[in-house]
Amino acid sequence: MGLRRRLGSLDDDGRAPHRLLALSLSGLRRLQVFYDRLQNLLRMIP
Repeated sequence: MGLRRRLGSLDDDGRAPHRLLALSLSGLRRLQVFYDRLQNLLRMIP
């Protein structure tokens, strides 16, 4: 029950979910960049 209260307060704050979303978006971007570099390296190798 304590955990539910904490999650509820986070939702009420409104900033926490946005922060989480921004974090995941930046993480996806980094992953994409990493994947692109990996593909370029694989292309170089005959």
